[in-house]
Amino acid sequence: MARNYFNQSDIISGYISSGEEDDVIESDVDDGNISDGAIIGSDGDFESSESDSDIDEPPNRRRRTADRIPAADTNAEFVRGQNLTPTDIPFAGDPGVKVRNIAGLSPFGYLKLFITTSIMNTIVTETNRFAMESPDSESWETVTADDMWRFFALVILMGLSRKPRLSNYWSRKPIYNNPIFSKTLSRDRFQRILGRLHFVNNAEQANDPNNRLFKLGTVYKNITDRFKAVYTPMTNISIDETLSKWRGRVSFRQYIPSKAAKYGIKAFVLAEAATGYVYCHHIYTGNEKEAAAAAGMSITENIVMCLMVSLLHLGYKLWMDNWYNSPGLAKRLLAARTHVCGTLRSNRKEVPTLVQKHPNNTTLKKGESVTYSSDKIMVGTWQDKKPITMLSTMHQNCSPVPTGNTTRDGQPILKPTCIQDYNRYVPFIIYRSSN
Repeated sequence: MARNYFNQSDIISGYISSGEEDDVIESDVDDGNISDGAIIGSDGDFESSESDSDIDEPPNRRRRTADRIPAADTNAEFVRGQNLTPTDIPFAGDPGVKVRNIAGLSPFGYLKLFITTSIMNTIVTETNRFAMESPDSESWETVTADDMWRFFALVILMGLSRKPRLSNYWSRKPIYNNPIFSKTLSRDRFQRILGRLHFVNNAEQANDPNNRLFKLGTVYKNITDRFKAVYTPMTNISIDETLSKWRGRVSFRQYIPSKAAKYGIKAFVLAEAATGYVYCHHIYTGNEKEAAAAAGMSITENIVMCLMVSLLHLGYKLWMDNWYNSPGLAKRLLAARTHVCGTLRSNRKEVPTLVQKHPNNTTLKKGESVTYSSDKIMVGTWQDKKPITMLSTMHQNCSPVPTGNTTRDGQPILKPTCIQDYNRYVPFIIYRSSN
């Protein structure tokens, strides 16, 4: 039977952030002015967000959720060839750092902005409680906040300096030796804390039996709340997912073959587009379908609206890929005074029928585009190496315009403005790694 929780050793051995595939749209024209790693080819576009993957299911048995969505004839609502007049939504947010006297803080001081004394005291209390409830409690040396800070400092350092085995960090062999580990905590002390690390009183689980994140207690929520309290993002924000590498047994582990990690714990993240600052974070547990049904929304709509709840009605501009984006979600966000732009799966509900057909015919030649608009939403397809479909509430059309760059032979490179803006705001978010 799969465990529905993490054990203590998993924190070290399993929690390694993977690199995400950039869902960025590229013309097949060689630009020569693009920064390394900023753009991927169109052959990899739009299907990088495989958030509908089934746990541990092999690739040949998996099906994308969008493939199962019936097409909807909504041409009566969308008009072809008509430019959208975007809704004017002034930005009313208050972005920036919300902490006083931050300039003189040390690195440790910055860390304590997010892991507060109160949060650390909770970890210390519950770790000691769990240790005293264990069979070998007589040998337990009470852990203090200073001990715990030292423990987590070494955990962070382990992520920067990878070694084959845990014991190697305390090895005196020249190839492994790093004296800071033995000077900070002894190996035995570190392992004892690791074996008893706890965030919650186990006796309380009976009060919340269906909570798959029970073992994280209030610690996870309190830390994520601190990210909201410390900083408010600027106008442009993005939603995507991240996969933390982990191959242990837990019911909500994900298998996503397009990710570098492939197996792990998935989370949905809302981040400031310009900096990647994580404002809101939600771990996927497999209960999202029930929550969405209770809210009267699709899974993707409910995820986005929950992540956005504290930023609605403030004029933010939200950028997201085709797993999240849909006409229905765009309408919800506009009603909450929030603009949206992103790639769009052509077979989503409410997408104009002719747009749905473009990927399967030769109506558009390379470089051509078609635009549909309702009174508030633009849906358009631009033919690159393959059709690229966009949805936006802030762009007039999907017609290609000069990018300001040229090909090697001096020809101007053309792309729709909505795609140029999408490429500008999407690549900079969340947990990039070289793994």
